[in-house]
Amino acid sequence: MRTIIFLIKKEFLQIFRDKFIGKAIFGIPIVQMLILVPAITFEIKSARLCIIDNDMTTESRGLISKLEGSPFFSIVQATSSGKEANDLLYGNKTDLVLHIPQEFGRDLGLGKSAKVMASVNAINAMTAQLSWAYLSGVIRDYNIDIIVSANPAAAVMMASPSITYRYWYNEMLNYRHYMLPGILVILVMAIGFILAGLNMVREKEIGTIEQINVTPVKKYQFVTAKMIPFLVIGLIDLAIGLGIGKLLFDIPFEGSLFLLFLCSAFFLVAALGMALFLSTISGTQQQFMFMAFFFVIIFILMSGIFTPLESMPLWAQKIDLLNPVAYLMRIYRMIMLKGSTFVDIGRDIFSLAAIAVVFTTLAINRYRKTA
Repeated sequence: MRTIIFLIKKEFLQIFRDKFIGKAIFGIPIVQMLILVPAITFEIKSARLCIIDNDMTTESRGLISKLEGSPFFSIVQATSSGKEANDLLYGNKTDLVLHIPQEFGRDLGLGKSAKVMASVNAINAMTAQLSWAYLSGVIRDYNIDIIVSANPAAAVMMASPSITYRYWYNEMLNYRHYMLPGILVILVMAIGFILAGLNMVREKEIGTIEQINVTPVKKYQFVTAKMIPFLVIGLIDLAIGLGIGKLLFDIPFEGSLFLLFLCSAFFLVAALGMALFLSTISGTQQQFMFMAFFFVIIFILMSGIFTPLESMPLWAQKIDLLNPVAYLMRIYRMIMLKGSTFVDIGRDIFSLAAIAVVFTTLAINRYRKTA
């Protein structure tokens, strides 16, 4: 035990002796939270809309007025030229083009179905779907207004059951509340995976690790001493990230802080074990970064940070059983937004613990003491 404590002290001194790592350890969480939390959002606040009004009637102007009053749209131009509108769409100066044909007002006056046509820039499929949903909602509301104004009795005929709804765990549908747990996971992973592995490989490059190799220090003692400092630093960075999220962005936290840090500790051990394992097969920092980049991209994109895991193909869901980031992502959201307890997330915690044991064992067995 005394040997491990001595090695841990040595690791802390060596970590903070490196100016880059010393600054990165505390600079990363602050910069990452201040930039990513307010910047990352899928919410559409002002989709650019171009309107082709070939009808020029009271009815068409009423629809345009309805769109102008919507907080989701910004009318960039109203024109009667289809070519001009298409040029705007092609030039990425508008997101949607709404075409109101000549018969629009006449058909409404005769009680017929009036048709409009919308063209949507679908390069970003998610933005296109949301924009079209907003546009459809405005047109649907306008259609109801027309029917009721023409025939007040129709309001009674259109009566439908009243629905009372409530959004649970994120009542205001705030996308930041959904994304912040994911950003915290990336933060913890950056410390526990990338910096720890780089520190190990750097020691191999400059030769300081040979001073340990010629001593009777056992392999498990060496690996343990390498992991504990970054485990502590990772948890400190998590606390900084949580503090910034709560104080500056009023992020909700419904669950147990102790449980969150316990799960983070399991994840950090898993990430550190994998990082140290990769560092044992890397001769240079460039080699380690190449392998680390490969795994980090796969882990993050398949973790459910952007898309639900349930939407992935079955084979991808099977692979995700070995992804520690996916487990921690789910745990963070369950604890922070839902207030879940150990009973609710016990399976994920045990899975993280198992992955931590496997990777730590691999790191210990793969490490070779060579003089």
